[in-house]
Amino acid sequence: MATLQSNKVRIDKILVADGNAPLATAGTKLSALTTHGKLGFYNQSTNLATVPLFETDPVIFIAQGQSTTNHTYPLTPRPQERSMPIDGERVVSVYKTAYSAPTNNVWVIGDANGQAGEINVADDTTYELTIKFDGRRVDILNGRNQPAIFPQFTTPDYSSNGPATEVLQRDHLIQNLVFEVQQQSVLKRESGAQIVVLAVADSANTGNTSGITLSAIAASPAGTSFIVGYNADGSAVNWVPTASEKLSITNAIAQIVTNGVPTGLTGANELVLPVVINPPAGSTAAAAISAGTAALAGTSTNATYILVIVRDDSTAFFDRIPQTKVSVDIGLRQGFNVSTVHISEVEYAFEGTGVGRHWALAYDESDALRKYDTSQVPGEYAIQYPSPVDPTATYNSYTITHSLPVVTSAGTVSLNPYETIVLIESGDTVTSADFEDQLRGWLDSLPVVPAYNF
Repeated sequence: MATLQSNKVRIDKILVADGNAPLATAGTKLSALTTHGKLGFYNQSTNLATVPLFETDPVIFIAQGQSTTNHTYPLTPRPQERSMPIDGERVVSVYKTAYSAPTNNVWVIGDANGQAGEINVADDTTYELTIKFDGRRVDILNGRNQPAIFPQFTTPDYSSNGPATEVLQRDHLIQNLVFEVQQQSVLKRESGAQIVVLAVADSANTGNTSGITLSAIAASPAGTSFIVGYNADGSAVNWVPTASEKLSITNAIAQIVTNGVPTGLTGANELVLPVVINPPAGSTAAAAISAGTAALAGTSTNATYILVIVRDDSTAFFDRIPQTKVSVDIGLRQGFNVSTVHISEVEYAFEGTGVGRHWALAYDESDALRKYDTSQVPGEYAIQYPSPVDPTATYNSYTITHSLPVVTSAGTVSLNPYETIVLIESGDTVTSADFEDQLRGWLDSLPVVPAYNF
């Protein structure tokens, strides 16, 4: 394996496949590679496509066809993009990084009725949560301050005023506390906390007919809206879960079922939709109560758990920060029996790998800028080549670390370090299979086979 010892800045080149098609056939001229997003291995000496082997192709480059439809004057048409020459004797490593989906932070509070970790209930007691937020954007936008919210609810004298049973008292407490959090969240106002808080019924969904199970949310089509509660005026609190939020619910439930704690919480549990005061006649909440899909807190439903799902932070119109994930720390500030009430973090926030938006930003800040003769600032040029990276796509990436020797004015040899990055959409099986087969064959034919992982 070649070594790469140089203090020079590594120059990268990002090529993007498009079309789920085989690579250019052997003998194809570089000038004939005109299909947008089509890849090919080319011999450095002949500029002809090849199925490379070191004996005949000691130095290769990878090319990508590109549509010139949007290459408008004064931009020079670029029908192909190509990597720097890749010298088979100076390849350090080739690593594939498969797409991994992003996830969101998820917490659960409470346990099944009768379990040690259940949420304790007491008369005339203030129950308060501390929910503090952390993340790359949170740190940038808030400086020294770590934002937090402190939702609370003070219980009535249950012993005198009811409800009579502890189960219904717990339902009353949870519905009201979840209502308070929802009022401070982004579901209520754009500047609210980036969280979704759900009241979840017991495993039997006792007295609950909302029909909205956690599994149904996780499996819902993109853009599906769910009612997760009601405001004081009887209007609905709506939530449209993102793909990463749905995946996080699935992962969280799987983790809970595996651990067996909290007891009885599975994908079959339904949401309890908080209604904390008698809603106005004719309101959405009143219609839900009449239809039996919701009930006034403490009357018939059985809210048992509190599920907290942390949303991604919002992005600006022109946004250069790749990270969008937010995590929280949740504390049982007062009212809760902290020595017994179950609280756990059941899914962690993860930005994902191979996310289209991440690669689009990386391309704009590196390869895209090297297409111009003059110095450019990302986003400030009005006339630009269109990016080949789809910010909504998901990619597997192949990173080839290599170098080329140059002779300095002193007669010594210096290495110019390079990195060729090839992006292929994660669902593109045809291109990826052909690309891996040909690249693997060339790597295995090198005098010293470099490290690779596919």
